[in-house]
Amino acid sequence: MRRIGSEAVRNAVRVRWARTVAAVAIPALLVTARLPEDPAPIIPPAALAILLFCVLLLVDLVDPSRLGMVGRVSLRRWSVIGLVVDTAAVVSVVWLAGVDPRGSLWVLLVLPILEAALRFGTRMSVLVLGLMVGVYIARDVWSAARYPAVTFSPATVVQRVGVLIVVGMVAGFLAAQLAREARRHRAVRSQAVRRAQVMATVAEATRELTSLDPDAVYTNLVGAALRLGAEGAGVAVVDERGHWVTRPTTGADPGLAQVAMMIGPDLTSGDSTDIVTLGPEAVARMAGASQRYTAAQVLAVDGGERVVAALAVGGVVSDQILSALDLLIRHAGTVLAQARAFEEIRVLKERLAHQAFHDSLTGLPNRAEFDQRLRRRTERRTAAGTGLAVLFIDLDGFKAVNDTLGHEAGDVLLEEVAFRIRRTVRPGDTVARLGGDEFVVLLERVDDEGAARAAARRILAALDRPVRLGRHEVSISASIGIAFRPSAPADPEELVRRADRAMYEAKRTGKGRIVAIDAAIDGDHSAVPRLRRVG
Repeated sequence: MRRIGSEAVRNAVRVRWARTVAAVAIPALLVTARLPEDPAPIIPPAALAILLFCVLLLVDLVDPSRLGMVGRVSLRRWSVIGLVVDTAAVVSVVWLAGVDPRGSLWVLLVLPILEAALRFGTRMSVLVLGLMVGVYIARDVWSAARYPAVTFSPATVVQRVGVLIVVGMVAGFLAAQLAREARRHRAVRSQAVRRAQVMATVAEATRELTSLDPDAVYTNLVGAALRLGAEGAGVAVVDERGHWVTRPTTGADPGLAQVAMMIGPDLTSGDSTDIVTLGPEAVARMAGASQRYTAAQVLAVDGGERVVAALAVGGVVSDQILSALDLLIRHAGTVLAQARAFEEIRVLKERLAHQAFHDSLTGLPNRAEFDQRLRRRTERRTAAGTGLAVLFIDLDGFKAVNDTLGHEAGDVLLEEVAFRIRRTVRPGDTVARLGGDEFVVLLERVDDEGAARAAARRILAALDRPVRLGRHEVSISASIGIAFRPSAPADPEELVRRADRAMYEAKRTGKGRIVAIDAAIDGDHSAVPRLRRVG
């Protein structure tokens, strides 16, 4: 398109140069013309020269758009004005400067015929040909009547008129044919250039449609529609609940997004490749009365199994652009399907990872996750220089609940116990279920054993409240063992084992007991721990 536009500009420049040269040459010819016997024609050559000079330059320099002549019809009228002026200039030269019948300026009468054929086709050239024949005959009759030295020769007139008709018709026909071929060639080349531009835009947009981020996909889709020639574009998508909603997208028109949202449900019930075309009234009704679009087209984005989005483009869009948009939308649908598949895989991986490191009943971390956190917290506490404590919890009387009320009731009880323990400790502490009715708590940033004992007492108090299991109300307690280290232990597993030993000591002494174990100073694991009942 850029080359076509440049050629049109060059042609316009050539026409202006030709008229400028004519505006200088014709007046010079008229001023210096030597008329036979009577040097005083009806119009003085000097006055006519000035008049033609002004008219030719006026037609040459005036921009028709400044006169309100915009569009094919107005420009055609301006071309008619140009043809009339050029014809008048040729007639003036032939009439006033070619009075001598022996001269050859009469051949210039072919020029308006050629111009008419090139600009308007064969019909206009025939009309101008008839006018030029009449002008030539009238010129010879007028010259013979006005100048005694000039004689009217019918044979010469017939001969020259015949030549003028033959040359004019052949030249006009060839010029019209050449003009049609040139226009056809320009149209074909323009279509080829436009097609190449469209394909280049499609290729560029396809390269950009590689991100698995839906926002990037929709942004690139809107940008491609605008680059292809759409006056505006908007996107609507199907959300997680299956409802159509507008999608805020960079460069998108909210009004067209509203159109896409309202047409979207209709796209899901038919072929997703169908294109819905709306008139200006429908666009104004859906997008708002202030919308400037004379039309809108809505295309479905098929995400593989279903329509996942809709693209609305504003303005009258050609079939070529719609085909390009359909190609882009198909690619975008494939990318969105891949994005959805990757998202499902990611969610599945997270779910599997969660299941691998969490208890399926309570949702608490399991033994593997607890061990990893304990090692990480141990390394962190080594750098921070603060203490750690492990509380090992075993429920008292849980087996009796399972045996009398069933496993379902036991599961409900375990879920309630997990909820109460988790609510009792601080957000940064870790509560895990080791299996059965055993739980463990990792307390961080513990300054002394007293803080660990206080946490254990809060847990016992939380578990002391009865739990309703269906029609039954169950009371339950727990035995808790405490292992505290003022600094990070060399062996984190040893801290858990000592808390486990303290828990068994608490269970041996009765229900609802708390026992703390003193570790050897400086990590001397060979020293015998000392058990103390603290609750």
